[in-house]
Amino acid sequence: MIEAFAGLGLFLFGIYLFEDILKKLSSKSFKKIVNKLTGSNIKAFFSSIFFTAVFQSSSFVTLITLSLIGVGLINLENAIAVIFGANIGTTFTAWLVAVFGFEVNLMPLFYLFIGIGGFSILVENEKIKRIMLLLFAVGLLFYGLEIMKDSMQVFSKNFNINEYKNYPLIVFLLLGFLITAIIQSSSASIAIIQSALYSGVVDFNMASAFVIGANIGTTVTALIGSIGGNSDKKRLALAHVLFNISIGIIAFIFIKYLVNITLYFTDGLDNVLKIAFFHTLFNVLGVIIWFPFIDFYAKSLKKIIKDKKRSVVKYINSVDINISNLAIDALNKEIDRLSKKISNFALLAIYIPPSKIDKPVDKLLEENQDMIDVDFNKLYEEIREIEGEIYKFISHLKQNEEIMKLLKKTMYLATAAKSIKDMLGDIDRIYKEEGLEEFLQNIRYQILKATVLFIDYLNGNDVYDEIEKIYDQLAKSYKKASDIIKLISKNSQVSADINAIMINMLHLSKSYIKSLRNIMMLNSDK
Repeated sequence: MIEAFAGLGLFLFGIYLFEDILKKLSSKSFKKIVNKLTGSNIKAFFSSIFFTAVFQSSSFVTLITLSLIGVGLINLENAIAVIFGANIGTTFTAWLVAVFGFEVNLMPLFYLFIGIGGFSILVENEKIKRIMLLLFAVGLLFYGLEIMKDSMQVFSKNFNINEYKNYPLIVFLLLGFLITAIIQSSSASIAIIQSALYSGVVDFNMASAFVIGANIGTTVTALIGSIGGNSDKKRLALAHVLFNISIGIIAFIFIKYLVNITLYFTDGLDNVLKIAFFHTLFNVLGVIIWFPFIDFYAKSLKKIIKDKKRSVVKYINSVDINISNLAIDALNKEIDRLSKKISNFALLAIYIPPSKIDKPVDKLLEENQDMIDVDFNKLYEEIREIEGEIYKFISHLKQNEEIMKLLKKTMYLATAAKSIKDMLGDIDRIYKEEGLEEFLQNIRYQILKATVLFIDYLNGNDVYDEIEKIYDQLAKSYKKASDIIKLISKNSQVSADINAIMINMLHLSKSYIKSLRNIMMLNSDK
């Protein structure tokens, strides 16, 4: 049991890691590839059949699709088509075993993925490193799945289906579901019933009912994979469950007819081939029934599992705009909250932990030289959402001088945040270039000095007399940075694009500082 628990932990962490890296790799070219393969229901369906047949694993395709929908690279409708295709593709395993007598074992490939991922610590190129880690995540989640399977092998080996031969067909359906759900492998569970069928312990009707149950049991992997996921991941897992259950019910109701069709077309063939044909037959039947209703299916799932309403604002989401004093008070608090978020965003961009700014600026710069691993895209997205909500709130208020001042403050904050956002890639590039340490340190100094002053302002300290003095100092620092660029430009080893990046950083840092200064000046009498 402890092995199964450990396997579950590795499996869930593998999915989390895969999605996290997938977000960082979601470039235009990657999105284009995904769209080519899954851009429509038809494309998604046939791509899924192909990849499931190649990898001999519907779990592989299903789990990858769960991750793709989890990071927004595929919509629910196309993801459902992938699930339909995987149900068809997985029957290729039964045909492979029936015709050639073996099943492809993918675990050596996943072990290779884990090994490749381990060597990512030796790679400096960020894109290559992320691709290696992506392979590591895939290997990890399937290694976890394999541990869960192996921990249940004792159960499958000791299971004696002979004890149930006198039970009705519904029992065999339930047995197929339970065994597959427990050992996390439809191939292994079907192998059990194939052996019983070959030895004459069960008849073909019993074996067919068992296979229907096994087909439903495969959905448990998707349910586990959706744990902790967003609404679309949960919808897709539910779509998988409902689809497999529905075709299972239809197949079971008409089992005698489907068995007769199977026996008619497989007359003279061995039982293993007959099972493969039956498995394919009812899955194809299910897809024929459901495929035209994919869009309706997706809409229904969205009604069943609704998106969680997440409010990005804290103070203006429930205040009555008709009560002017309360509305303005809430708006001030929300803008101050946004100001703190942008301050923290700027500090993280220059490697300064926001919780550790109680030291002199020079000391902070000296002690914090390493980049901080943060999802800046997520932070900036939240900042933009808060800005949008504030603009919307202001538009509903009666306009006066005070409101206009708060609107200006919000606009300056938006400019400050955008300036830092636009600098992130440049900071990363300059950080990795040799000989540019002084320039980068100067930029960090400018941003940190201005941010510390701005935080003092937010804390209610009287900083108005210092504003012009600090801004003059920063203007001199700006000139110093310009001189540094001129000196660096004379060095033939520095490329033209690096020069352009430095000039861009210089302008963006000044834009950030000017925006903060303008905010502080709004409440100044000068």
